Amino acid sequence: MRRIQGRTNSENVKSAPINSLEAIGFDNVLFETDFPHPTCLFPEPLRSAVPTFKHTPESMRRKVFSENAAQVYNLDLDILP
Repeated sequence: MRRIQGRTNSENVKSAPINSLEAIGFDNVLFETDFPHPTCLFPEPLRSAVPTFKHTPESMRRKVFSENAAQVYNLDLDILP
């Protein structure tokens, strides 16, 4: 499996077209906040990112915001509350 890391910031996320994510493949995208750096999205990281995905299927949002990271880091989402 080949991994490529891309970087963006909160301003780019707001304008990033979903069709670019479709071209990359939703299976290949992770959401991150760059915590604890001063430019991170903390304390409300999803406030700026979720609107970008409002018209995408729930399954794609789950992949980007949790399932892909769980796969990369071998985490069992079923045991989380």
